[in-house]
Amino acid sequence: MMGSDSDILVRSIISRGEDSVQRGSMRTLLRGAWLNDEVINYFLKNCFAGRKEKVCEKEPRRKPSHFFNSYFMQTLFDLKNNNLNLRGIYNYNHVRRWSRKVIMPGNIFNLKYIFYPINHDNVHWTLAVIFMEAKKIQYYDSLGSTDLVKMQELLEYVKDEYKAKHDGEDMYATEWELVSCKRNIP
Repeated sequence: MMGSDSDILVRSIISRGEDSVQRGSMRTLLRGAWLNDEVINYFLKNCFAGRKEKVCEKEPRRKPSHFFNSYFMQTLFDLKNNNLNLRGIYNYNHVRRWSRKVIMPGNIFNLKYIFYPINHDNVHWTLAVIFMEAKKIQYYDSLGSTDLVKMQELLEYVKDEYKAKHDGEDMYATEWELVSCKRNIP
């Protein structure tokens, strides 16, 4: 792949050009390279999200899903903060406006599934999924581990969103289930 790492090779049709993939990011698809956020986010938005919209058009009663990008978890936990005392701490205020991009006018409670790709220190990818109707959060990791803290904090996020969308009313989360990673996750 000849050319500058900053050359844009792919631009999204779905998001009106907001998303693109640069040549340097495409190089992360080579064997032995670490997939970066740009590639993961582009794939989720343009492959899965695009398919999701087509399915919902064909089946109007079907609830849609939403794919947050990998920066959601980084922002929710302030993972880029230079202050080590604040890094890794849950902060709903950092992401409270992110639900505005959800397909059903800014309300995650009208969704069937919410997907959260998680970048672990640029060495490993995992996925958390919230099953809104089933009231469960499940963790997927090819190494078989489960980050219970992230799952608990995602439940906290759901509670905070509920409070924001229901005039300060608290959501009772006793019926919610946190499901650890199952075996044989690819």
